[in-house]
Amino acid sequence: MQRKQKPMKYEIKNVDINSLKEFPNNPRSSSIEPIKESLEKHGQYRPLTVSKDTNEILTGNHTWLAMKELGWKTCDVMFVEVDEARAKKIVLVDNRLNELATYDKEKLADMLGELMELGELFGTGYTADEVDDLYVELDEIDISAFEEFRGGYALSDEEIAEVEAKLKAPSERKVTEKMNEVLLAFVDSDYQKYQVYLNVIKKRTGLSGSDALFSAVKDLANNINKGEANEPSWFGKLFGK
Repeated sequence: MQRKQKPMKYEIKNVDINSLKEFPNNPRSSSIEPIKESLEKHGQYRPLTVSKDTNEILTGNHTWLAMKELGWKTCDVMFVEVDEARAKKIVLVDNRLNELATYDKEKLADMLGELMELGELFGTGYTADEVDDLYVELDEIDISAFEEFRGGYALSDEEIAEVEAKLKAPSERKVTEKMNEVLLAFVDSDYQKYQVYLNVIKKRTGLSGSDALFSAVKDLANNINKGEANEPSWFGKLFGK
């Protein structure tokens, strides 16, 4: 019969982040960028678990590293009284339970889809491409050879036919007319919002992505010329900030 463990004694404190130590030979590795994103969006919503005797972090090692990179001075910690063997078991079981957890992917896709439509995907740990991958896995988005070649996800059959027809149709532009490429750079949170706002314009006007963006810039410029837009709010009016 397995011996019952005594209740663990613990206390929660806010401590100097440099007073803590990473657990030696931690077998778990992870990218800290999504953790930094979460900390910036939500703050710390659960304490690190730390051995009271050694100040070594048992759970939350990568969160601690992310905090240090972000320049945090203090963090919340749950100090526990454990011996060396039990400390190692906590490190291992915490990592193992994360591996064993699974998702209801339909519920996950629904939740992420709702947040993406609201422009609130930042801070979830997921990118728009990863949400699209999830929809593909659930067969809610079909990938066609046409779109794989373009490097994106499939349009509807009607949209593909329309694009192919335009490619085959005589161009209204002169062959010698120069085409220019516009490159936009956004942090991830602003990019998610930009996609949502641009899709609204595309759906309401039936314009392509390039034409929708051009239309938004043109309308904003006209408002500025008419004195209907203040300079500090120019980009806010365009990108919804």
